[in-house]
Amino acid sequence: MDDAAATHSNAIEVAPAAIKIVPPPILKKSKVMPSALLIQSILLWLFELFCTVAMPILTYQMVVNGVYTGALLYLCFSLYFIYTFASTLLTSPATWYAVNLINQQKYRQAEKVLDSSIKSLKGLPVRKDWTYLTLQSNLALTYMASGQYHKAETLYTDIIEGIEKNPGQAKHPLAAVYFNNLALVYLHQEEFDGAEQFANKAMAIWSAARPNEQAGKAYPLASMLEVNLYKEDLAACERDADEALKLCTQEQQPPFIVPESRLGVYVQALLYKSIVCLRQGRKDEGIALANMIISGDEGKLFPHFGYSIPGLNYLAKEFIAMGDNDKAERFLEIAYEILKAHPFHGDGPILLTTYEALLLSTNRGDEVADLKNWVRPGRLMLQG
Repeated sequence: MDDAAATHSNAIEVAPAAIKIVPPPILKKSKVMPSALLIQSILLWLFELFCTVAMPILTYQMVVNGVYTGALLYLCFSLYFIYTFASTLLTSPATWYAVNLINQQKYRQAEKVLDSSIKSLKGLPVRKDWTYLTLQSNLALTYMASGQYHKAETLYTDIIEGIEKNPGQAKHPLAAVYFNNLALVYLHQEEFDGAEQFANKAMAIWSAARPNEQAGKAYPLASMLEVNLYKEDLAACERDADEALKLCTQEQQPPFIVPESRLGVYVQALLYKSIVCLRQGRKDEGIALANMIISGDEGKLFPHFGYSIPGLNYLAKEFIAMGDNDKAERFLEIAYEILKAHPFHGDGPILLTTYEALLLSTNRGDEVADLKNWVRPGRLMLQG
């Protein structure tokens, strides 16, 4: 068995007894990557800043010394560097600052920083490169966090329309990231056909990528889990979950995706595989996987954005049907922790309905009012 297969086997092996979750070692080591990428980005930014500033200075010196041919040459270089690098120079600091705000869950402040940066750059006659698209994508992510899915959809649609006009960009792995993010927006709006369409587009790009980047297929596979469950295709759901687990625990990973997102795919795959097992009557395996998720959550190993609220809701319903209300409530509590950070999350009402039914069925109806005041999802408030 090769290393990747061995890692996969260790990652998803289950037993009827409770398991203490230990994520694959590569997921622990990978936390170094964001710092390395940040240092690389800063060094590149400093080099571009030097080129952009140095050329006008040299042009001025040539004019002062009467070397007009050289001045003309350096002027051309100045215009070229300004056109090429201005987007990166202006957007990168805003992106770094916004990412820091997002990590602190200050989404509204991050939204303001990103929105103002995009507006200031949009009308400038400079090249809109990947850094500009990343700025737009981060703004779309803040919209998703606050439940503004229509805004996120519009922004990602604009990003993708621009990418598809450029054959080189349309095949780049970052394009796959944006396709998959749009698929996630559609999932939040229960538009499963659109989610499947863009997840498949992302899959095609990752499949054609270099061998050391093809593990990126794990991300659209994770997006397809909810689509497969909606179609009641349990075999496809489990197949995609297993493949996502195998890919996201491989050592070679695309450099464009932060390690926390890999953990998000990992927990998403465990979650939907557990649902499939329980629906197929494989209770011991399903419970063992559920215990892995609970242990990982209690150990703060999994990022909250890795959880699918509909998936947690489905899993809670499976345990309610089995009569295990304690485990069902544990998964509902995980979901409500997410809703505390994102009170306008569009998936909130479905969770509220399940939690209310659980409380009423266990003679805890007096807790319903407190539950509704705990988190008030945006859609619920809009409906009064």
